Amino acid sequence: MPRRSRDSRQLRVSWRARNDPAPNASATTTPPIDEGGCLTKAEVPNDPTISRQSVPGTARERRRHRLGAPDPAAGRGPGTDGSAAGDFHRPSLRRPQHFFNRRAAIGLGGHSMTEKKTRSREGWTRVRFGDVVTNVNDQPKRASLPLATRYVAGEHVDENRLRIDRWGTLGDELVPPTFRRRFGPSDVLFHSRNLKKIAVPDFGGITGEKLFVLRSTSPHLLQDFLPYVLLSPAFTTYAESSWSGSVNKFLNWTPLAKYEFDLPPVEEQRSVLVLLNHFADLESELDRLAKSAADLRDSLRSTIAGSTKGRRKLNELASFVTSGSRGWSQYYADDGHVFLRIANLNGPTLALNTADLQRVRAPDDAESSRTQVQRNDVLLGITGEAGVGLVGIVRDHEQPTYVSQHVAMIRLNEAVCCPEFIAHSLAGPLGQQQIERFNQPGAKAGMTLIAVRDLEVPDLPLSEQQKCARRLSAVEQSMLVIRSRTRMAAMQKQQALNGGLAKI
Repeated sequence: MPRRSRDSRQLRVSWRARNDPAPNASATTTPPIDEGGCLTKAEVPNDPTISRQSVPGTARERRRHRLGAPDPAAGRGPGTDGSAAGDFHRPSLRRPQHFFNRRAAIGLGGHSMTEKKTRSREGWTRVRFGDVVTNVNDQPKRASLPLATRYVAGEHVDENRLRIDRWGTLGDELVPPTFRRRFGPSDVLFHSRNLKKIAVPDFGGITGEKLFVLRSTSPHLLQDFLPYVLLSPAFTTYAESSWSGSVNKFLNWTPLAKYEFDLPPVEEQRSVLVLLNHFADLESELDRLAKSAADLRDSLRSTIAGSTKGRRKLNELASFVTSGSRGWSQYYADDGHVFLRIANLNGPTLALNTADLQRVRAPDDAESSRTQVQRNDVLLGITGEAGVGLVGIVRDHEQPTYVSQHVAMIRLNEAVCCPEFIAHSLAGPLGQQQIERFNQPGAKAGMTLIAVRDLEVPDLPLSEQQKCARRLSAVEQSMLVIRSRTRMAAMQKQQALNGGLAKI
């Protein structure tokens, strides 16, 4: 290692004070030294042989003096090993123990940091994940299991949802051969490639190699508390820095087992669980209500479609059918007018999804006028495998708003039909069956505007259409309220997680 620089600022005690005898004295006065080898500042004013300017002021200056900072004038410095002042002493390059003590005091020293955290949280214990949790690797012979045995794959686990509502069975035609690992009720299934996929099944079964089967092995970690450790912000930060793989990233058991966290006492775990379980129950109830409302709406749509055998084509009811212009990506901007795309039609109701709005600075020409939407226009996705058949309706919107080339805009004659009723008819079983038939399969799946005009809807009197539309709109309004409550509950749950688990 290179020798330390002999900076003139390292001079802390004047050469004269260390070598010349004091006035009216026969020997050199020894400067007062504290236990760490530093000059005692309190003694300096009473010692005429030492200049005030020679006293180290900062921690770095005192340390340099303690290590034997050389005198730039004489090339020598005081010895730290008891040698006489003026004897040549080469300063040690090893850091003294007080340096490491200081690092520990400010939280930079490994185990000392752990001890500091433990001291600041009464009853909390610093643990490694692998010391309190095991990755269950029980692999029974598949042939010995009944065909009714359930299996859980990654697609059966929803993000940010601990419950499992879907599964397969060994009696299915295609069961992955790698599905051999057995799990039991209350085991935690954690996806190694998606940190948001964590589930706690209430049944036993088998799973594959991409899902960890985690089980608490310590009486100090409740099994019910384990999934929330994985949901804590600290674990997410740690896991995101521990990925393996460059393209398809995944988390191995080794780094997962090395994760360290502060484990609260069992009673405190139970207190946190009471609150978090309340939110879990609330989410389950809201999910049940949302599903019931969606089933009711679909039932009403089917009833309307079957209430009459009369049909009318959109071409007879619409005054204008078109789609957006090509090449409008050149007009994309951070601000400007709304540009509706397929992504804005993927909501659970006919209301437009405004979570991801694209803005454009539209040109002032005939194409802009042609593709500008109006209130009560029905929008239909006409391209893309996932976009064909999506339906929405323009209600309250900014002016002007435009549609993309992937969206058909259907402007109806409101004197003879109800746009809300037509939109529900297209989104219901009657409309979707026709759309599937007209859809052109292949790499460029989609419908032509001619096919859109040929779509048929139930032929009902205008008053009946409006009555049906009001009933369906009331159900969808309930769905939107439930959706809003679900988002609010999710936010409150996340706040509870951040608050209750921030220390972990």
